[in-house]
Amino acid sequence: MRFGLVVNMNKPTSKVLVPKVTSWLKERGVTVVDETDILSADIVLAMGGDGTFLRAARFVAERDIPILGINLGSFGFLTDIPSEDVFNALRLVLENNYEIEERISLKTKIEDKVLFALNDVVVSSNEVGRMIELEVSVNDECLSDISSDGLIISTPTGSTAYSLSAGGPIVYPLLDEIILTPICAHTLSMRPLIISSGSNIRIITTNGKSVVCCDGQVKLTVNDKIPIEVNKGEHTIKLINLDVSFFEILRKKLGWSKRANN
Repeated sequence: MRFGLVVNMNKPTSKVLVPKVTSWLKERGVTVVDETDILSADIVLAMGGDGTFLRAARFVAERDIPILGINLGSFGFLTDIPSEDVFNALRLVLENNYEIEERISLKTKIEDKVLFALNDVVVSSNEVGRMIELEVSVNDECLSDISSDGLIISTPTGSTAYSLSAGGPIVYPLLDEIILTPICAHTLSMRPLIISSGSNIRIITTNGKSVVCCDGQVKLTVNDKIPIEVNKGEHTIKLINLDVSFFEILRKKLGWSKRANN
């Protein structure tokens, strides 16, 4: 078996934990590879925060390589295994005692360029503090002309990220939907909207250049009048789940109270 490591080395914990994880795996006959050979891995360990997980997802977007997220920070919905539980988690993985969750992705097409996102695609102005004018259509039917700071197109996985901060709904991550969340819309009646993942979303900026940002990591400047098309991606991202429920994660990460047992 081959494990690939995608690590945020800026996390203080990583400098101590990564060598220990590497040695532990090698002692059990596991080959460990880094990002340069990540596509040869059977399983990828994303060690850091959610940003590290999103980077790992981009590496394996077109492959069926499952990802296990190890949290080396203080917050993370995708990296839900705390660092102190890492060896127990790895033991369960080696024993094949886990489940696979498949999460939909997004494909963004801009002229001849195609971009990938697991969490979200954000269209905003390329000038700080300037409102952007967007023509938004779904399946070739006009949805709205939006004056706002931007628009977030999110998967259910990304519903707990930027979309949530902008007032969007929390959506169960295994659902097959797409969420449209305006950012500080000038039209107060423009609210978040959930649509079928089979929808074709088309966005055109009418008042200048826009910036398209995928998962907060890949950015592209787009001239006005150039269509931005967002669809469900052809590939799903496979998450390793070690019997941790989404609702348990919500209680921990968002501070929701657990109902007392009577």
